[in-house]
Amino acid sequence: MPDTLPADQRPAHGEGHMIIKGGARKCGRFFAAHLMKAEDNERVAVVEMKNLWAEDVPEAFREMKSIAKGTRAENYFYTVSMNPREDEHLTPEQWDFAVGKLEANLGLTGHARFQVEHEKEGRTHRHIVWSRVDADTMTVIPAKNDYYLHMETSRELEREFHHQPTPDPMEQGHRAEKEFADWELFRAQDGLDPKQVKAEVTALWKQSDNGVAFVAALQDSGYTLCQGDRGYCIIDQYGDSHSLVRRLENIKTAELRQYLSDIPLASLPTVAEAAAQVRERNEAEEEGSTGGAAQPSSDEPRYWINPKLTVLEKFAHDHPALAPPEPGGYLIPVTAQDFAEMQKSILPDLKNRAQEQQHAWQTLEARRAELPAPEPVQEPHEELWEEWVTRQREQEKEPER
Repeated sequence: MPDTLPADQRPAHGEGHMIIKGGARKCGRFFAAHLMKAEDNERVAVVEMKNLWAEDVPEAFREMKSIAKGTRAENYFYTVSMNPREDEHLTPEQWDFAVGKLEANLGLTGHARFQVEHEKEGRTHRHIVWSRVDADTMTVIPAKNDYYLHMETSRELEREFHHQPTPDPMEQGHRAEKEFADWELFRAQDGLDPKQVKAEVTALWKQSDNGVAFVAALQDSGYTLCQGDRGYCIIDQYGDSHSLVRRLENIKTAELRQYLSDIPLASLPTVAEAAAQVRERNEAEEEGSTGGAAQPSSDEPRYWINPKLTVLEKFAHDHPALAPPEPGGYLIPVTAQDFAEMQKSILPDLKNRAQEQQHAWQTLEARRAELPAPEPVQEPHEELWEEWVTRQREQEKEPER
């Protein structure tokens, strides 16, 4: 990859910027659904599949995961979103340069990757997913200091594309606390928006006179109070967990504990137990709405059926005479009574076989007794080695005359 773009491929001087966000992840099924979600974007296109046998995004995640099974990596892929400014439109050559520069800075050069391009309201951004496993050495590239690598790459691209540098949010005067984590925003695609949860829970807090009334208001609104590893948590209507103090605006942990002092944390169900109860309740309500009949879920895996095998099975069913006979297998007793009855049924056969073997042995012994005894035949020149040694020793012991 060249260090700089040719002059004819560089954009004019402007005030654009390149926002780079991402990290190591492991939930390939979720990201596959998120990346290919066409409802939230005007256009979704897979623009690259590199060093992969896969032809679509879900298959690419499965291929990366299968390679990572030979290592100890849990977060087997690295995903990044590269988002230029709204009025900036990069050419394919500029996109290739930007992705290659970030790939080199992350130490993922030569790794399998794919790119998905999203366009929404005229603004284009890309998602790039790399396999963290080097297929040649079966080693995992560490994902350390990636925030600073993202910022370094942004600065390099701004210089290359003649963009005005944007302020670093970690620098003094621009430091801002991140209100919602990336995984919470991703989870909100199929659940509740954390902003909505925070606004609703804060309103319930302000309307309640004490902790008991606040918990009752949470339950009436569909939230379940439970105990987490570090304090009070709530489960929303979709079964997702939230830290309660993070969903209350301008409320500290000590204030929350004092407010809920009448409700001990140890008396509440755990996050896993409360989430399971919410899911069971949702499933029961869904079955009730369908008249008790189980409806096929779109999340259930659909198995491919071989049409040739279906035709052969139908032919064998319509023409049983041409089908091969079923092999007779060995009967396996289930209970002790079945085993005793089976042994009792085969006992006469075993006795007959024993009598036949005894009769055959007696016949052989009778014929052997009728045979004449063999006479020992020994040639004069044949002498055993032991006899020769004995005779030599006796001759040596005879006194000389």
